[in-house]
Amino acid sequence: VHKITLTNFRNFKSKSFDFSGKVTVIVGPNGVGKTNTLEALFLLSTGKSFKARTESEMLAYGEQLARISGAISYMPYAKNSYYFFRCIWICHFYS
Repeated sequence: VHKITLTNFRNFKSKSFDFSGKVTVIVGPNGVGKTNTLEALFLLSTGKSFKARTESEMLAYGEQLARISGAISYMPYAKNSYYFFRCIWICHFYS
């Protein structure tokens, strides 16, 4: 995963993360969203959450729409030849 953008997902109103092509370490104090970032990556990869039972649990408080988008890049054969893919997850909650 090259980049991930979260909108109204859990405690993130609007946040983008750029990841290293080698190793990325996510660190920070309690409650800043480390696990939520991992959950967003898992959700884009598998289509489901490892924490939430329903999609509405993943919406930021008071919001009706959440979005996660990610850019995946890889270099299968040639040097400096990257392929980019975009994945998007959107949740609408109707009360």
